[in-house]
Amino acid sequence: MELGSTSDVYSPMPQCYLLTGLAKLQGIKNYLASLLENDVKILIFAHHLVMMDELEKHIKSLKLGYVRIDGSTSNDMRKKNVKSFQEDSSIHAALLSITCASGGITLNAASNVVFTELHWNPANLLQA
Repeated sequence: MELGSTSDVYSPMPQCYLLTGLAKLQGIKNYLASLLENDVKILIFAHHLVMMDELEKHIKSLKLGYVRIDGSTSNDMRKKNVKSFQEDSSIHAALLSITCASGGITLNAASNVVFTELHWNPANLLQA
């Protein structure tokens, strides 16, 4: 994984926050693979786009259907993704931004929830 210089984008504290998430990436990938091989639907929450991008690559490598909702997802696409996750049996994962997808949507088709990173605001985690 090529991240470039995270110091160009993040000040020291947010940079440490990002790096602690990325340090767990391989373990998270292994855990997700073991969950997804059991044909379950899971919600995967992350905070940083870099982390979401890496997780998306991993889900694609497993050749599983998924949806993604982050800050760049339009309202129309967000509704479509939620509907797909809820109704389409070929969609096994929802890759979700903690801050963009933690409220206002119902994804009760999932049997498991994985927080790959924790947000510093506990209310965001509770809402998710």
